[in-house]
Amino acid sequence: MIGILPKDQNNLVKYKSKSYMLVPYIELDIEPENLIKEIVVGPSPNSDLGKESLSSFLNTCNLNKKVEKSNIPFVNW
Repeated sequence: MIGILPKDQNNLVKYKSKSYMLVPYIELDIEPENLIKEIVVGPSPNSDLGKESLSSFLNTCNLNKKVEKSNIPFVNW
């Protein structure tokens, strides 16, 4: 996300070094359980495994979210 802050909020901007330059960022206090309603695992050769491993990860984070597999078929060119 790129944006311009009002001058009175410039003190919120922090910087980190990445790929030979400084990158500005702002730390946000966001509750992820309120932002994510459902996660769709994209097409892959192991969609079932991906879905199960993601569900397991979310459970270890105490995030009870619906995880579905994509309906888009996986194509390996």
